[in-house]
Amino acid sequence: MKNQGTSPEKRKKTIMVVDDEEAIRMFLTSLLEKDYNIVTMCDGHDALIYLSKSHFPDLIILDMEMPKVNGRVFVRRVKYSYKHNRIPIIVISAINNKLIINSFLKIGVIEYLTKPFKPETLIEMVNKVLAE
Repeated sequence: MKNQGTSPEKRKKTIMVVDDEEAIRMFLTSLLEKDYNIVTMCDGHDALIYLSKSHFPDLIILDMEMPKVNGRVFVRRVKYSYKHNRIPIIVISAINNKLIINSFLKIGVIEYLTKPFKPETLIEMVNKVLAE
């Protein structure tokens, strides 16, 4: 007999991956899809449109250099949005400049990971952010 006091199974959290490189989107999807629902966007513009339709991913993994809307503009728009400003953002970029990294952290990025990175590092980072 099922215990009536048990809560329903926890829903799988959703991660939005925003990167203009298809290979990166596919890699991140294969890395994370076992434990999370993954939504992919090929640029910041499409990601902003997705968010404007009242979608609320639990986490955004974002590339910095993209066409149309780059990572910096995307982060500012999300963080100044009344509806979406609490969504944590992890930036993944090949740019390893302390000033740039600090500027992203100051505008609300929760983590900044430099390419190349170990997959285990990203998985740990994602699990930590989504456990909070």
